[in-house]
Amino acid sequence: MPLLLISGRPGAGKSTFCRWLEANRGYAHVEADRDSGKWLGLLGAEEPSALIEELVRYGTDVAFEVGYAPDLIPGVERASKAGVEIWWFDGDPEAAKENFVNRDEPIPLPEFDAQVALIEQGRAMIEATYEGRILDVVRPGPDNAAPEDILAWCRLD
Repeated sequence: MPLLLISGRPGAGKSTFCRWLEANRGYAHVEADRDSGKWLGLLGAEEPSALIEELVRYGTDVAFEVGYAPDLIPGVERASKAGVEIWWFDGDPEAAKENFVNRDEPIPLPEFDAQVALIEQGRAMIEATYEGRILDVVRPGPDNAAPEDILAWCRLD
């Protein structure tokens, strides 16, 4: 039963991919910033077993969507060591911004800019944590990678 942790640049298609997995592959889609911080607390815990136990309770494959914050990296590393597959969605910054601006639930652009600044400041930490698991999924246009292609890249098909 795959437990996936999907993080990445805002506007890169994390939510879209996780919703696609839910609708087309039977995954449970869990968003870390929902449930009054429950999931972020579990991810930030020193021991990943409680997080994994909660995800396994879904009884199916799980796509756990996590936005980026530097203080979450240690939890992501612990989850990865415990068997959770971690993936970072990245790509063209301007295309991602265009996706972000055109999303159904717009978030103020200053929040986007602040998130992108954090990502750029933490780029070395991201690259070390997600080494070999950084996917270029949004390209100029914007042109997002097809979910089937992402599945193949992640070797989940």
